[in-house]
Amino acid sequence: MSESAASQWLLSTATRTRARLEDDEYTEFNRVFLVDLVQWFCNSGFSVESIVPVSSRQFAAELLISDLLEYGDGVNLDNDETISQVLGVLGLHYVFGIYKGKRSRLPRRLFLKFLKKRPTQLYSTIGRGLTGLGVLQLHMPKLQNRRLTETHFIASHIRVAYAIREDPSLHALFGASWYFDPALKNISPRLAYLSQFAESHGSILVRMDSDENIVSDATLTSSTRRTLYEKGEYTPTRYGRLWPRLSLMKWLEANDKVGTSVGQTSFDTRSL
Repeated sequence: MSESAASQWLLSTATRTRARLEDDEYTEFNRVFLVDLVQWFCNSGFSVESIVPVSSRQFAAELLISDLLEYGDGVNLDNDETISQVLGVLGLHYVFGIYKGKRSRLPRRLFLKFLKKRPTQLYSTIGRGLTGLGVLQLHMPKLQNRRLTETHFIASHIRVAYAIREDPSLHALFGASWYFDPALKNISPRLAYLSQFAESHGSILVRMDSDENIVSDATLTSSTRRTLYEKGEYTPTRYGRLWPRLSLMKWLEANDKVGTSVGQTSFDTRSL
């Protein structure tokens, strides 16, 4: 089953079940469904075939149970953050805390855009880049329980770096979002660290485009950004970030001071 098909099945299951049950009954169904799912995969040793390593799937399970304990009813099948964790347990994508990820190939057109900005840094990857550079592509689901903080952001990147270190076919981290826009330092100072981080430590940032989805995401939770957009004083814009493997490994060595473990399951579902 593909990631999109699994996601649609989970959403439709939640919708059908919610229509049949009272609120308290649905809450209990949701909790039991999620706990049983994690228990089954743990007991099976995550043996269901997937290209996603067991360590990542274990971490997704650990995160899901941890969120159930911390956020309670906020963790449910109507929640994009929860569904991302469930799909991570199923092995349909990686889970890195606030990010989900998948193996991908960077389109040649986009690689050339990065190459133009930083030719010396990407010189050694030109051959692979012209035929599709192997990358770990990141996406942040809508965060409905935890907030986007610098602590979560850094911790998630440490896990991403471990995944890339363990897979020689991955030559870079790639992601694209409105929150990498350098203009945000004057509009939303609280998010300034995101673009500052994206432009440092050897990663490369390039301007891409804007569309209805980007505008919606950027203005959904901020009246300031929404007002500036409506006045024509701010246009949410997607920026792409490429973080080549060598630079990423140097950053990991300097910042993973506690030796983060990528795959330890330390939870006990009997407490739920």
